[in-house]
Amino acid sequence: MRRRNSFINAQSFVEYAVIIAVVAAAILAGRAFFVRALQAKYRQSADTFGQGEQYDKRATKDVSLDTPGSDLVPTILPELVHDCDVIRERVTGLETSISNLYSQADKLEQSAASLAVSAALVGSVSDISIKQYKSEATSLRDEAADKQQQVDTIRGKFPDCF
Repeated sequence: MRRRNSFINAQSFVEYAVIIAVVAAAILAGRAFFVRALQAKYRQSADTFGQGEQYDKRATKDVSLDTPGSDLVPTILPELVHDCDVIRERVTGLETSISNLYSQADKLEQSAASLAVSAALVGSVSDISIKQYKSEATSLRDEAADKQQQVDTIRGKFPDCF
């Protein structure tokens, strides 16, 4: 009889151990889902307060909420906050690209003119390649004009940077 009671106690102990192990495994397995859900909530809150913008070291403005009269303000105001160095760098890059495009267009037009002279003298150069060179030169000049329009827009938008 005593042996039967110890067997029942041992069986109870094993059952409790299995139940505890199953519960622990369920908690560990559910932890990943819980962490992902919590991170999603953090992301949702950050998107709400940050207006969907992420941190950018050139455009993010630090706003202290400890000063009197300050209120919760979005920290990224791209239309109000601008870095003149970045804007000037962008304009300089565009202007360099514009001069390169005009230089390439001039070279293509010179090549087309040389081909036209060769065609007049020798007669072996096709009219198609001359038109192709002129067409490429025109497209390069159009691209340069578009970039110049971007430069003018930037200069008009941020006159205090120039």
